[in-house]
Amino acid sequence: MSDTIVALSTPSGESAIGVIRICGGEVARLAAETLGAAPQPRRAVKASYTAAEGGKLDDVVAVFFKAPASY
Repeated sequence: MSDTIVALSTPSGESAIGVIRICGGEVARLAAETLGAAPQPRRAVKASYTAAEGGKLDDVVAVFFKAPASY
């Protein structure tokens, strides 16, 4: 299993949106924990991003690009 990497893809600072890229073997588990479920591949879904403690942090749009078509 490969390492799971979470990285900010947009520059730091103030902006209208932020893009976070997550790749590796734990993507589905992380999506289930933070969004409620992993999105279907190549479908954008609106979800609530939830903290580990259980509180809603923000509304997000999530897209899951399943390997090997994830570049």
